Amino acid sequence: NRYIMILCEIDNNVIMSEAMRNRTSGEIIRAYQTLVKRLKTAGIKPKKHVLDNECAADFKEAIQENDMEYELVPKGQHRRNIAERAIQTWKSHAIGALSGVSPNFPLGLWDELLPQLDMQVNLLRFSNVAPKVCSWTVLNGPHDFNRHPLAPLGVEIQMLEDPGKRKSWGLKSQPGFYVGTSLEHYRYYWGWNRETNKIRGSDTVIFKHKYITNPTITPGDAIIQATKQLTSALCGNVPPPLTKSGIDHIKELTSIFDATKKAYEQRDEQNNDRVKETANSPRVPMDITPPRVVQDKDIPDIVPVYDSDSDNEEEETNKESEQASFTCPPAVAASPKPKTTPLPPIPDYRNYITQDNDNSPPAKNTRSQTTCLGIFDEFVLSCAQGSTISLKVDPLETACH
Repeated sequence: NRYIMILCEIDNNVIMSEAMRNRTSGEIIRAYQTLVKRLKTAGIKPKKHVLDNECAADFKEAIQENDMEYELVPKGQHRRNIAERAIQTWKSHAIGALSGVSPNFPLGLWDELLPQLDMQVNLLRFSNVAPKVCSWTVLNGPHDFNRHPLAPLGVEIQMLEDPGKRKSWGLKSQPGFYVGTSLEHYRYYWGWNRETNKIRGSDTVIFKHKYITNPTITPGDAIIQATKQLTSALCGNVPPPLTKSGIDHIKELTSIFDATKKAYEQRDEQNNDRVKETANSPRVPMDITPPRVVQDKDIPDIVPVYDSDSDNEEEETNKESEQASFTCPPAVAASPKPKTTPLPPIPDYRNYITQDNDNSPPAKNTRSQTTCLGIFDEFVLSCAQGSTISLKVDPLETACH
């Protein structure tokens, strides 16, 4: 096939195509009858056919046989034919689809892609009679993508080989290219087999379109874009991510944070002042006079106790007479102070190690050598001091010390 016939139905905004081998009258009539039959199958019966000035007589008869009248556009005025706009739309979509096929896809199979190309074009167009209904729904009803999934045309696939047909050590799949989906089966795909060079169907297919990577930004593109943004920023033009409204919002957030910080600082200062006031304030307020203590007449005063070691005998007799005049309760009366003999002062040897614990001789190279006294030496020294002042030494207290 080398040519394509494009038909556009105005009321439902439908675009359909049919491949032709040549431009002979018989081939044109065959393609025309195929397209008209598809319209009648969908319940669409056109009444008028507008076509180019180049029209054979037998083609005119075929139009009249389909109960339609024809109209030719003037010579050289192809723009008066609405089909010219439909041809541009369909052609643009076909070029985009063919640009995404696999590099190894044979372009001689372009005519096998026409059924899905028509489907894709009409799924994107809406009917002029019912604007909320797409053109494909008018032709074939609502499309169920679950029953008839679509894939990129011309992509490489792996089609499962039927276990009953492959050999014992044969491959389980055959490589090929996707050419469309089947509307007569449930989740069935059509593919061109490389080995047999024929179209075959399969319900188990692996698509390799996921291995196609998206175009990435090169380092050179990133540097150029950064240079443009820096140049615009230096000229005073704020880049789109940092518009003036965005800067204002950032300033508002900064003011909120500053106010919050000041509030916390004021709270800390108030807490510190409260701690100082509670630490220095007296337990009893100074402006209130303390209550006076009234002594009960029935309870006598506490009798003072004096030391018995006084030189004046007269004072002792007076004190004894005073004590006899008062009677103290047993809980308040003071017990007589026992006589104790103070021990002589003992040098502080806490920072030194005794001879009993350390047998090593003192260092000879030091400037000052300290002599440590043992327990026996300390006892003899205390006895000698006690004998000079005629004091009694308690052996038990000395040993405890």
